[in-house]
Amino acid sequence: MYKDNPDIFNSILHLKGERTQESLINYLDLFFYDFPLHVVRETLSEMLKSSLYSENTAFSKPRQRQHLLWFCRELERLVEVAECLRTKDYH
Repeated sequence: MYKDNPDIFNSILHLKGERTQESLINYLDLFFYDFPLHVVRETLSEMLKSSLYSENTAFSKPRQRQHLLWFCRELERLVEVAECLRTKDYH
């Protein structure tokens, strides 16, 4: 599905309207209000466990599981970047 429609799925789908720095930071504020960093980590961990420990054929091969682990680690880093940008915790 995604590979068949790269123009659609490589574009911004859910952030319609104004995308100013202020509106994007506001979205991050709302996100981290609902999902503090520790909740994001816990949720990612639970999703990962569910994917790897269930009878899920999408991750039946070692390489697929390795990719999922890598993807989750990178997604966690992305969330950390968003938190640093939101709180201006950078040099």
